[in-house]
Amino acid sequence: MEIGTFINAKLQQGDSEGNECLKSIGKAINTSLNANYCELDNMVKELDDNTLEELEEALSRVKWNKKKFCQWVPCCKSTAQKKKSSTSHSVGYKLEGEMSEGGEYGYFKYLKPLTEEQEEWVSEFTECCYHNGQPCQGNQDGTADEDCECILGKEYYSLVLTPLGDEYGHIEADNLKLGD
Repeated sequence: MEIGTFINAKLQQGDSEGNECLKSIGKAINTSLNANYCELDNMVKELDDNTLEELEEALSRVKWNKKKFCQWVPCCKSTAQKKKSSTSHSVGYKLEGEMSEGGEYGYFKYLKPLTEEQEEWVSEFTECCYHNGQPCQGNQDGTADEDCECILGKEYYSLVLTPLGDEYGHIEADNLKLGD
């Protein structure tokens, strides 16, 4: 059986069969590249423009997701209150706003040791980290022309994360803005 026919047959068998087939192909390409058996140019030049565009978008998403350095872990209030910042996790947070149902609690589990910059990002772009496991791209590289949806959610109080022990920090900040 030709490889193209085999792959199409696996993809037509359903999501799990097709996805497993694609994962196996990816692993085989990794092995071949590492052993210098395969040149991606030969494979990619056979792709049509639509497939190339989809591949570029997929590569961008995968590269973005691989940069995640934290993950939101929901927990009860008492667990969140006990969380103190460490090399493996953040302090506890309270999630409030229109999008939360009466207040949720949690903390950020660090997926790898944080750099100084990442430590700053967790406190400065907390809402981005909640949604993405990292700040939005424009916040990371300083190219954002306007606030991302995460920051707007904080400004309009649809989703706000407040470190426990600082539950009224957003009110104080808003009062300072009103006094300007």
